[in-house]
Amino acid sequence: MYDIKINKKDKNKLIQNYSLQEKGNCKEYWENNVCIILSNDSYSFNYIEDVRYETVKLNKNNFLIHEFKEKPCQPYNFYKVHQEEKYKNYQAEKDNLITELREYQDYLTLTFRCDNIDDFYQQTIF
Repeated sequence: MYDIKINKKDKNKLIQNYSLQEKGNCKEYWENNVCIILSNDSYSFNYIEDVRYETVKLNKNNFLIHEFKEKPCQPYNFYKVHQEEKYKNYQAEKDNLITELREYQDYLTLTFRCDNIDDFYQQTIF
């Protein structure tokens, strides 16, 4: 098991450490391998194909590396989905790395996203 939940008391510290900006409320739906994200006035439908998972240690911190392929999906109407989540989104982008903090009702998650894993390893923010 891997617990990615961060205590909500750390929110302000993380926002300051990573210079995050509030992006608004989001809803994320999963139907099979399609991820549907609705935020403010936009939406996206993407096919997600898992490639691999790996845990790495950087500066005394463990990171779960999730490699996946993503491609756009034609939007469609949906009713029943496998998973539905609501969160407030905070983001920053620097040097090809998107840092995203998601604030759920009871916890936070912190994600770093990039197209090339070398962009992640070259960061000095950890």
